[in-house]
Amino acid sequence: MIQLELAEQLGLELRTAGSTHGVSGTIPVYLSSVDARVRYGNTLLETLQLPIQVPTERGKLALPLLGRETFFYEYDISFRMGYTPTKGKFVLTPVERRRDSTRYK
Repeated sequence: MIQLELAEQLGLELRTAGSTHGVSGTIPVYLSSVDARVRYGNTLLETLQLPIQVPTERGKLALPLLGRETFFYEYDISFRMGYTPTKGKFVLTPVERRRDSTRYK
């Protein structure tokens, strides 16, 4: 999810309006997508086409959010502490196999 102002600056096509739900309630959004390259250390990961939701009102949503669709389905993410007394490490690992989600309720 990104702000309307950023979507306009990037020249994204703002398609069909829908809505999204969260802890703050429901807001109307445009649907779009963007090709993203994520740098992980010195490695540039493969390009992912990320679905984007854009609030239809200006000034909504303070920060861009990287959601679970596409990115979190392609990479397992873990946080490992203890590399230094005060810092941890953010680790991305490509997903090699997926579970059949219909087996879990």
